[in-house]
This record gives sequence, C-alpha cells and structure tokens, in this order.
Amino acid sequence: CWIHASIAGIIPGVSDDRNTPRWLPRSLRRQLLLGVLVIVTVVLVAVGVASVLTLRGYVTTMNDAQVAKSLHAFTHSYDRWRKGEHTPAHATTPPIAEALLEFPGHTPGNLIAVLHDGVVVASAVFSEDEPRPAPPGVVRAIQAQKWVDGPPHTLKLGRLGSYRVDCSIEGSDILVVGVSLNLANQIIARKNLTTTILVSTALLVT
Repeated sequence: CWIHASIAGIIPGVSDDRNTPRWLPRSLRRQLLLGVLVIVTVVLVAVGVASVLTLRGYVTTMNDAQVAKSLHAFTHSYDRWRKGEHTPAHATTPPIAEALLEFPGHTPGNLIAVLHDGVVVASAVFSEDEPRPAPPGVVRAIQAQKWVDGPPHTLKLGRLGSYRVDCSIEGSDILVVGVSLNLANQIIARKNLTTTILVSTALLVT
C-alpha cells in the first residue's frame, strides 16, 4: 500500500481510485480525452462568441452611419420645406404630411417622422414602391418615447420590427429617423447558426 501511494504521488495520471472524484474517469486515457475536449470546447466557444460579437459591432456601426446620413438628409429637406423651397410636385408648399413622402435621401426600409408637442404630425416609411405613412402602431410607439439628443438606440416599432433610431430637435419640432434592423438581425442569426454548427462539428470530430 505504501509503495502504491508513493507511485501515485510521483507519476502523473496514476492515482488512488479512492481519491478520484466520481465524475472523473478512472483511466488515464479517458482523463486525457476529457481534458482535450474541455480545452477544445473552451477555445471554439470563445472564437465563436468573439466572431459573433465582432459581426454585431460591425453591423451596429454601419447602421449608425446610415442613421446619421438619413438624419442629415431629413434635416436638410425639412429646412428647405420650412423655407418653401421643397416643391418638387406641388405648385405651392405642400403640407408636411405630404412633403415627407417626397423627401429624398432615404433607402428602402427607412422611417422618418415629425413630432410637434409630442404628437406625430407626419411620417413616412420608405420601400421599393411608393413611401407611405407609418402604421398607427408605429406612430404610437414613436409617441411613447421620450426623445432627446443623444446617440442612436434600438427601438421596437410595432409590426415593422426593430429599428436603429435617432432624432434632431428643430425648435418645437422633433425629427425622427429610423433604419430597419431586420436584415441585420437575419445576418446575425445566420452567423449564430453557422457558428453553432461549426463548433458542434469540430467537437464531434475531436
């Protein structure tokens, strides 16, 4: 017994079964296999999480840049409308609700709105077809927010889904712009699925 205990203390991998935890395999081969699987799992999961977070950060940065561009175009068109210069389809300056549907510089999926005293007085959702006013549910979601100058943030806008939104305060009016995150969420979801499949396959092979 003394010799066995001495060998167990000197040679790695040779241990007394009485001192081995129940969850740890008894044989050295299985212990090594378990150790390799744990290391591979940690490395692959870390790489997968890092790649997904990197993609998410890149997509967020691109969406914020698009929000800033859309807000700049919206502010410029709004200033022209207030000065009576925005009359592409009207002999006189159109009402703001009609003018918003003609404001240029917005890609399909974008949303713009004007709030006056906390009430949406005009809105437009752009698509491949003609832009249309925002649905009632979207209008209620916009009015429920407390709009202040600040960095873009994510907002759920009714049946339109998640949007990256920002605003600009113009006197008593608040100009709101939003960029749809539906495509971005689909890209990230596919990345999550691909990463999960690759990690699972690598673990099976290992």
